[in-house]
Amino acid sequence: MMKLTWDEHFSVGVAPMDKQHQVIFDHMSAISSALEEAAPRSKCVEMLETFDIYCKMHFFEEERLMDGMNYSALAHHQRQHDLFITNLEHYMAQTHQGLDEFTTIRDWFLSHILKEDIPYGVFMRNHP
Repeated sequence: MMKLTWDEHFSVGVAPMDKQHQVIFDHMSAISSALEEAAPRSKCVEMLETFDIYCKMHFFEEERLMDGMNYSALAHHQRQHDLFITNLEHYMAQTHQGLDEFTTIRDWFLSHILKEDIPYGVFMRNHP
């Protein structure tokens, strides 16, 4: 698996959120590498727990930002975040955490930025 690196293609145009997305990219890349290298399960679990906590913090901040700008798609966005956390926690609860399954989680997040997050950045720029 190639290293996951942030680029401007994923920018939502909201600096704090872009910075948090970059941290999430770093987490996903490190987890993917650990799984690919068959790192000890305890290390993978610790990395996933840290990732889970960081994602929850990020989603809280992002939803607070959307709420503050009366973003009409906030409820939909919250459901998407909840679904991601549910799927991540289900993955974490599995006995065998494989790379293929984590790739699905990673790909969901990348798609979420492109399809769900970029529009709120456009909304913010058009409704200062």
